Amino acid sequence: MLKRSSVMKKNHTRLLLLFLGCMFGSTALFSQDISTVYDLDSNNYTVIKIGKQSWLKENLRTTQYNDTTPIATGLTDSEWKQTKKGAYAVYDNNPLHEKTYGKLYNGYAVRTGKLCPKGWRIATDKDWNELEQFLGLPKAELEIGRASCRERV
Repeated sequence: MLKRSSVMKKNHTRLLLLFLGCMFGSTALFSQDISTVYDLDSNNYTVIKIGKQSWLKENLRTTQYNDTTPIATGLTDSEWKQTKKGAYAVYDNNPLHEKTYGKLYNGYAVRTGKLCPKGWRIATDKDWNELEQFLGLPKAELEIGRASCRERV
């Protein structure tokens, strides 16, 4: 992971503001579609378009895969470390954090390919790089290893 300069910290601040709906100057860097996506738990997610990409504005909060299979939860720290199956938790085990942070899914849940609502997928490193480059991040400072839902293309 590369160390970020103060300029990059400003870019990250801008990125956070963009996801809250801010625009820069007279040109919108993203548009917010009227569409909303729902998961099987009836959680709704706003779709935003940044450059040529469509993203879910909120973090996932689903308790089941898009094929209706429940995702395990309530694991102890020991069970979480040892499980070889998909699972989720809530930050700090505090339900009040769910709306802000969504649910936290382990890698097994992510790799099923069924975590996002149908028609959507976990963003790849290439997706993140495209987003960061669109927002002005230099190629030399791109990071890898992040997950988010993106519309299937």
